[in-house]
Amino acid sequence: MLVVNVASKCGLTVQYAELEKLFEAKRDDGLVVLAFPANDFMGQEPGTEAEIVEFCTSTYDVQFPIFAKISVKGERIHPLYRRLTALAPEAIGEGPMRDRL
Repeated sequence: MLVVNVASKCGLTVQYAELEKLFEAKRDDGLVVLAFPANDFMGQEPGTEAEIVEFCTSTYDVQFPIFAKISVKGERIHPLYRRLTALAPEAIGEGPMRDRL
């Protein structure tokens, strides 16, 4: 499982295309991409859940599951993300996202 926080109105929105390619290439091997939209970062996911799914499927032909919009930080953090961040509280590795934090 690859759990991903996604947003439709951010500089990384093109990640949907790459995530879909990965999903298509590896789903027969058992990989599933689990997308969780969140509007916690500068309002980059303002749409309703239906609008998010419509955008992802019509723009990027996304076939992997897109779950309900949740909070991934702060007081309203979803229990899944609370658990994931508790397991790995510090960001690891290098990459372009580090520069944006």
